[in-house]
Order: sequence, then structure tokens, then C-alpha cells
Amino acid sequence: MSMNEYKCPNCGGSITFDSASQMLKCPYCDTEFDVNVLKSMDDELSNTVESAMDWDIASGEWHPGEQDGLGVFTCQSCGGEIVADENLGSTACPYCGSPVVLTSRFSGTLRPDLVIPFKQNKQMAKDSLKRLYQGKRLLPKVFRDENHIDEIKGMYVPFWLFSADADADFRYKTTRVRTWTSGKYRHTETSYFDVYRGGNIGFDYVPEDGASKISDAMMESVEPFDWSGAIPFQTAYLAGFIADKYDVEAEDCRGRANNRIANSADEAFRQTVTGYSSVSTVSRNIRLHNSSVRYALLPIWFLNTSFKDRKFSFAMNGQTGKFIGDLPVDNGLFVRWLLGIFLALALIFNLLAIPMVAYAKDGQTKQVSFPRFVDDMDLLTNSEEKSLLEKLDKISEKYDCDVAIADIWSLDDPIEGTDYRGVPAGYGAQDYADAWLWEGGFGIGEGRDAIVLLLALEDRDYAISTYGFGITAVTEAGLDYMENDMLPYLRKDDYNRAFQAFADDAAKYLEMARNGKPFDYGNLPADPFIRFTVHLMATFFALIVALIVVLSWRRKMKSVKPSAYAREYVRRGSFHVVRQHERFMYKNVSSVKIETSSSSGSSSHSSGSKTHTSSGGRSHGGRSGKF
Repeated sequence: MSMNEYKCPNCGGSITFDSASQMLKCPYCDTEFDVNVLKSMDDELSNTVESAMDWDIASGEWHPGEQDGLGVFTCQSCGGEIVADENLGSTACPYCGSPVVLTSRFSGTLRPDLVIPFKQNKQMAKDSLKRLYQGKRLLPKVFRDENHIDEIKGMYVPFWLFSADADADFRYKTTRVRTWTSGKYRHTETSYFDVYRGGNIGFDYVPEDGASKISDAMMESVEPFDWSGAIPFQTAYLAGFIADKYDVEAEDCRGRANNRIANSADEAFRQTVTGYSSVSTVSRNIRLHNSSVRYALLPIWFLNTSFKDRKFSFAMNGQTGKFIGDLPVDNGLFVRWLLGIFLALALIFNLLAIPMVAYAKDGQTKQVSFPRFVDDMDLLTNSEEKSLLEKLDKISEKYDCDVAIADIWSLDDPIEGTDYRGVPAGYGAQDYADAWLWEGGFGIGEGRDAIVLLLALEDRDYAISTYGFGITAVTEAGLDYMENDMLPYLRKDDYNRAFQAFADDAAKYLEMARNGKPFDYGNLPADPFIRFTVHLMATFFALIVALIVVLSWRRKMKSVKPSAYAREYVRRGSFHVVRQHERFMYKNVSSVKIETSSSSGSSSHSSGSKTHTSSGGRSHGGRSGKF
């Protein structure tokens, strides 16, 4: 009796049946699965036919007399062999540039089935090399001006052409993601699906070069070839050109051909899987039918040039004219271009980051009933008190708005040196501060513009009261940030720094408001650290953009790019999806709490200024709280 062990598609762990839910459950990731779904999937997998990507390699025979007049030329340096008319004079090896000599008459090897004749001539190859230089900003000037072409050779390169019909099956793991918000949480639901596609696709003449001396990447880079121009082979087409002898058997090339075919089949079937957030291939199974391999000679122009004792090789498709090759890079030019672009962009980005110069005006002095700082509890030293009072006077006079601070012991006590005892018993810190602002004679101009801070140490109360233009200047956003700056110091009993923070924030808000743009959400000025960070980010962004630009130029210096696909050789009309299903497997839901910033006495991120009615019946701004 056999037993099946099911594996979790999510984490790979062994899953067991859960009697409570009547589902299969993974003990490692707690994912649950329907029994029938997993069973049907397991049945499908167990019935899967193995991949079979074999090829029928045919061999062509030379006709009598066709090899007459052909010779084999061998390079004495690299050992490369080429085939050409035996009357060919001195020539150079297309691989290393060394002289080659006739070593034997041509014999053996398979007869080519097809040939694509040259359509591009030697002059076209020279012109293409010059065009390759154009627009290459990192190309050394000496290379552009002084290099010369050592050798240009038109060669028929041996290729194996793989053609087949493929019956393919692909299984994909896909996801759909849905997000929504409920209350204070953002939820993300990820649903997983098992998607299957099966069908047919055909490929004609997928080329793989059969010469070991030639780079596979270079030959794939000059693709594609137009097979409508291929004709049955005749030796007459070799006249005036050379041909390489294949030294890589078709059997040794089939692995690369199979990989390109499999990747392109996967690509074609994957494009039919739509409507998902992500798609990844789990398995693929390909069986080839009507497979054949043909031997062809394809036209390539090879160009070699020297620079600083290095050889640079280029190739051109002798049929289509596609030209490829890797050019040298001048590292000095690379650095100079990088620095030049970086400095220019850094200047532009940092200029854009500079904030507008804030408005400031000279104010007028007004004598108030109380000094602008009343240290009833003697919280500051004499020098600290003098310095703070000078700052408050300067701010008040500069912006025509009183900015004042007082500290007392209890909300039931009068401020020292006055008959003013605040508000009736039972009223809070906000009423006390409102009344002190008004009854204490604060406020400049007809609008009685003022911003005051009151501390009551007995119950650690604080209150900020604003009036007139002070309400405009100190918005809800301003109060949020003022509390964030001030309260940490108050909680540490660092009163001097707390009062300094209050005064600095009041000055900043008044300056922005006088400029017509009060401190508010959507119009928050950067503090020095943030300003430094913004400029640092602008400079960093300039460097990134400069790198992207210059590296893109560097990439254009290289056009030799191997191909892992055979999409150009898919037979037209051969692609059909005949088997498919999409099966839901399981889903996961994650929840993340939405973070919001809040402040004492205020809802988060309120815009503008809110007012309240004081016990005296006047509209004040501000708020109160504990520290």
C-alpha cells in the first residue's frame, strides 16, 4: 500500500489533514488547502510526460567534383582552418590576423544544405564601422582618428539550423493582490493560483554556429537572418570568399538550441497568462516532433583593427547589414563627462532646493503692562532670563506681535507683582492664558496681535494663547510643531531650552505669516537639518542621474550581446494554446496599522487655525495640555 506525502506549495513543508477545518494544513506557515485541489494537482503532475528534445541530424553528401578546386588553409598561429579556392593568394586568419597557408586539398565534412549569398560588400562593411563610431562620446579620439582596419574578410560561417514542432506544457505560480482600508488598518490580501498552459509552437531554422574559433555571442548578435534568401548550396557562391570548416558537431550545439527554444516557448505561453500581479514559471515540459537539423553557410564580414597593442574585432551580417562589435572606452573621458554632468546637475538641483527668502519688516515698540517674560517660579538664572527677555522683545518689535511667557505655581495664584489673579477658581490653563494675554495688556496694534505661553507647575499645565494676527501666524500645524519642539524639554525640566524653542518657533511662524504664507501643512519650511538633508539628497540625485547617463553611453560601446531566445524563428501561425486551466490554491491576508501623528489637544494634521471663546467672551487661538 503506497502513501502520498503532500508538500506545501507555499513553503515546501509537509502538510497534514486538519480534522477541525476538514482541510489540509501546513504546520509551518498555517496555510490551508482544499483536499480535492491538491489531489487533482498531484494527479496531473504524476501523469506528466517527460521532456523530449531530441533531434534527427541528417548528413548531406558532396556531389562528384564539387570539392575540386577547394583547399584547406591553416593558420600557423591559432590553428584555425578555413576553406577557399585553392588559387587564393596570401591572406590573413580572420581570427587572429596571422598569415594562413594552403595545407591540403579539401575533403571530408558534410556538404552544406543551404547558403545565403552575400548582399553586402566590403565598402559597406567599412562604412558601417565608421557609423558605429558616431555618437560614441566615450570613444578615445586617437582610436577614432588614427586606427586603421588591419583586415576585412568576407566569410561563410558554418551554422547548424534547428527546426521542430514543439508540444509544450507549462505550469506557473501566479498571484493577485488586493488592498483595502478598514478603520485604522490597511489590509493586503494575496491570492495564489496554479496556472497551466499547454499547446503547440513551431520553430524554423534556429541557428547555432559550428565554428569553435568564432564567438557564439558575436554570431547571435548579428542575427536574425532572413531565411527567404536561403537557397540550395552551390560551390559557385564561395568564389572570392572564404568559408570556415565546422569543427563543432550538431550534437554539441543542440543544448544551446534547446535552451533558446524552451525560453521562447515559455515566453509565448506566459504572455497568455494575464490579469495577475505576478507570474513565475514553476515547471516546463517540451516534446519535439518533426525535428530536423540542416547545415548552412551564412555570410559574415569580419573586420579587425588594432589599438594600443589590442585587437578589436567587428562583424557584419553579410545579408542584412547588421553591424556589431565592442569599442574601447576612454576612462579619462568617462570621468570627465561624469564630473561635468554631475556638477551641472548638482548646481541646478540645489538652486531649485533653495527656499524663498522670507519676508521681515521693522516693527514698532509698545510698552505693555507686564514684561514679556515673567519668571514667577524663578526657573531661569539671571543671565538666562535677561537673554530670553531680549529675544522676546526683539521678536515682538520686529514682527509687530507680542510674544510673551509666564510661569506660575498654581492656576489659583495671581502673577507676582500684580493684582491680576487669573480667572475664577475651577477654570483651566487655557482660560488663564487667554485672560492674562488680554487683561495684561498684551497685543500690538488695533488687532491686539499676541502669542503667549503660560506654565503652571503645580499640576504641570501649559497653555498657548493667540490673538489677532497671532491666530493667523500660529496655525494648528504650528501648534503641533511647537509642542513637539517644546514639550520634550519641559518634561525634563529644562525650562530655558523649552522657552527658547517656543520663542524661535513663534519668530519662524510670524516671519512666514508676514510673507503671506503661514506655517501650515502643505507649506512647512525646512529646519536646518532638513534643509541640509534636502541639499544632500539633491546632490546625491544629481550624481545618480549623471551615473545613469554616462553608464548608458558606456553600454552603447558594446553591441555584442548573446541571445537566450529564438523568438525571431517562431514559425508564423504555429502557436496554439490547446490545454489550460487556472486554479485557486490559497490566500494570505496581512494587516498593517496606519500610523498617524497626533498632538495634545488637537486632531492630527488639521489645516489653518482653530479658535475658541475665552471666559471673557473673546475669540482666541491656541491650546493647552500637560507636560
